[in-house]
Amino acid sequence: MSDFIKPWHIPLILGVFPILWLVLGGYLFQQGLVKFSTKRRTPFSEGLIASLLCGGVGGALGVAPLLFLVTKSRSTGILVLVALLAPILFYAIGVMTFSCLHQKVKINQVLRICTIPLIAIALSGGLIATACIVPTIIKHRESIANLKRIQQAGNKMSSIYNAFERNFNNMPDTLEELVKRGWIDADSLTSPILEGKSVGYLYAKPVVTNNYRKFHNQILLIAPNCKALGENRILILTRRGDRTDISFEQLNKYLTGEESKDLNAHWLPLKDKLFQSAD
Repeated sequence: MSDFIKPWHIPLILGVFPILWLVLGGYLFQQGLVKFSTKRRTPFSEGLIASLLCGGVGGALGVAPLLFLVTKSRSTGILVLVALLAPILFYAIGVMTFSCLHQKVKINQVLRICTIPLIAIALSGGLIATACIVPTIIKHRESIANLKRIQQAGNKMSSIYNAFERNFNNMPDTLEELVKRGWIDADSLTSPILEGKSVGYLYAKPVVTNNYRKFHNQILLIAPNCKALGENRILILTRRGDRTDISFEQLNKYLTGEESKDLNAHWLPLKDKLFQSAD
């Protein structure tokens, strides 16, 4: 549910909608009672109660279960089904609630009294729900698409690493050399994160050292501009073949820390480019 409810939704849900629901709905119910029933003197409070109960029961029994279904499913078909069923159930339950409140009012009068107020309440709720949910759904789907691109970029990093494994004793100076050697095709160097670039990853040839742990902890590949991972995150792959995402702050410490700065010093000229990619 937290994927759909955002802080800026609260004023609309708890402020604007109740005013439209109770005040506008109450006025329309009052006018309907005056016009279509024998009660020519109907206080606003009676219309307010009708709006509160008809709208509340209709929303609780007809709309809320369907909205709960939406939060559990990302299917477009479910969204369309909810959009079609919610108004119908809301109207039907609202009319039945009004009939229970005013049992002496004939059914044809009930329909004439309830139709305009319930449509007004439904439209108000629908507009506010659309304003709240649609941007959130769009953002959610964009986030899923970004995460898929991150996953694809990570898989390509692993493919590049597999090419390195052919001959770790003869590491290339650039990634383009892997293509020239025929170890991978040119498409393997492109990244779905940085579209339009022939090489979407940053690479630095490892520094040879007798310290096994330090050697294998060297950063081999970096996929910059990984915004979908979170604020200021970046995807890296080490000489050992470990792939993970870390923050730019962690990367900075990794490049300049006492334990590894000598082995990763060759990344420092590229550091500004990495940090700029987060903007």
